[in-house]
Formats: sequence, C-alpha cells, structure tokens
Amino acid sequence: MNNFFDDWFIQETISNDKVDQIKNEIEKVIITNNIESNTYLTSSTGNIDQYNLIHHIGQTYIIDELSKLIFNKLQEKKLVTKNDELSRKQCWTVIGNEGSYHTVHSHNASFIKAIVCVFYLQVPEKDNEDIHNRSGNFFMFSRRNELMEFSPKVGDFLIFPTWIYHGTYPQLNGLRQTLNIDYTILT
Repeated sequence: MNNFFDDWFIQETISNDKVDQIKNEIEKVIITNNIESNTYLTSSTGNIDQYNLIHHIGQTYIIDELSKLIFNKLQEKKLVTKNDELSRKQCWTVIGNEGSYHTVHSHNASFIKAIVCVFYLQVPEKDNEDIHNRSGNFFMFSRRNELMEFSPKVGDFLIFPTWIYHGTYPQLNGLRQTLNIDYTILT
C-alpha cells in the first residue's frame, strides 16, 4: 500500500459519451430541483455559476458509477484497500465563463484520508501549439512546494488529496464546466 499522505495525483479520461451523460444528469437535477447558483462559498472568481448538488445527487445513478470508477483508480494506485469505502462529502458543478478562475485553495488542511475529484465536462478551445498559453490550466503545489500544471481537455478527470493547494489560471475565452466531488475514505 502506498502512503496516502505522500504527494500523489491521478489523471484519467472518460469517454465523450460519459461526459454527455454527466452533463445531462446535472442539468436535469438543477432544473428538477430548481437549484440556484450560489457563489458565496467558492474560491471561484468572477463570471461563474456554481450549483451545490450534494443534497440532490442521490437522484442520479451517474454519481454512483463515477464513485466506483474513482475507487477502482485509487485501488490500482494502492491508495485504498478493497475494505475501504468512499463517503461523499460534497458535490457541485462550476460553470465558468470568460475571465473566470479559481484562487489557490485546499479543501481540507488536516491529516484525514480525503480526496478531491474534478471532472472536466467542457473546456474552452485553445491553441495547443502555444506552450506559454496557460489560459484555464489547473495547477497545484506539492508538499515540497513544487508547482505542477495540467492543461485539461473534455473528459479528463483528476483525483488528489484534499490538503493539496490548487487553483486555475484565468480562462481567456469560452466556457468551462467541471463536476467536483469530495470524498472521505473510511477504513
């Protein structure tokens, strides 16, 4: 078993069909439950809508399916055992428009076994030939204060410990939508 409290980061990809399923389920949950955007509890800055889904997401099978996928990835990396369980603590979607970004933050600085999962459902197109274009990139800092950076594409998802400080650079154009789920790992 790997040490959960070491620096680690998992990046995987889901299919475009799965992305479409997730987006459709999120939209249905928001509309059915008349959920309003709430931006007061966010590290997002400017021109965003954020919808807290945690109390309504039980109405959709897709989150359970994603939870199994996440657990399997953690098991592959030997970060959990088959006897561990994921307990969903938060679930929200962020829809960021031109100019939006996330300030540097962590979800929990204490030493508990907990993870952040970010699914990229929509990202603005950008010129991949321009290596200096950081528009909308995700970044995080390791415990050794090393900067790690990731340029997301539709279908990418990230898993990392809640204590890692992270954020995004401002996006220069377009729309970015993420599904964000935080879990505690019960052993």
